[in-house]
Amino acid sequence: MKFGKEYTSQMVPKWQDAYMNYNFQKSYLKEIQRFRQRTKPPTATPRGLRRKLTLYRAFSGLTQQKLIDE
Repeated sequence: MKFGKEYTSQMVPKWQDAYMNYNFQKSYLKEIQRFRQRTKPPTATPRGLRRKLTLYRAFSGLTQQKLIDE
């Protein structure tokens, strides 16, 4: 069951006015996320970090004889 439905099903009728408005809160948080994505400055990454590291390159140093002898 989704959180919003579970939240409303467990509300105590007498205290229903004291509960937060979940749908409003959810839409407000989404609006904040969209605003942050629009205004986020572009991150500059060095050219060397754009390459994906393959498993061979990640573990190739482990098979060198120099590391085994130490």
